[in-house]
Amino acid sequence: MHEKRMFLSKKRYVFLPLLLLAVLFTCITAMAAESELDRMSKEQTFLITASDTQYGIPCDRGGKIIKSSFKTKGSAVAKIDFNYSKNEKTYYINIQPKKPGKALVSFKYKWKGNTKKYTFIIKIRKYVNPVKAFKIGSENYAAAFKKDFKKYINKKISGKVNVKAKKGWTLTSLSFSSGGDYKDIKNGTKVTLKKNTMLLAHFADKNDNVVTVQLARWE
Repeated sequence: MHEKRMFLSKKRYVFLPLLLLAVLFTCITAMAAESELDRMSKEQTFLITASDTQYGIPCDRGGKIIKSSFKTKGSAVAKIDFNYSKNEKTYYINIQPKKPGKALVSFKYKWKGNTKKYTFIIKIRKYVNPVKAFKIGSENYAAAFKKDFKKYINKKISGKVNVKAKKGWTLTSLSFSSGGDYKDIKNGTKVTLKKNTMLLAHFADKNDNVVTVQLARWE
């Protein structure tokens, strides 16, 4: 076997590595070309809260929404439009929930020389509080999530995390964000909520409805 490999023709010996490189380059190029919009679920759920929350779906940085292609359905369920952030060089799809139901948004997005059409189902439902306890140290913020999934504070707190779900809900995971970086944590983990940090708790019920609540401190 050694001798047979040694006497492979030079043309064949060179061709195989080049072929492998070509295949590898094609795969890497295809992976790099996949956008954030491509990776998003085609059905997005947003919650109606007491604070009249408006949501924003970020498109890929450096791209462009083709204005004439932007179409929506279900205006009674949600107001849907878009805007461009000059600072971030990013387009945002804006969602303003009105009542439970489903809406639809479709548009063409030009990114890295390619134009692709996207369609998303927008599902709107009322916020239901899944939180029984939400503690950092001795501070319990459970009451803050009675009518809304987000709570902002203006003081530094530190301690062990203790989050519990109400009956009918399951706490699926916890995560902590600092400066935009997220990491998974567990009950009992010690955290410090300081400027630009956030503690998130993710819940699900038996019907696979999911809710994420967040306690954050911003500058």
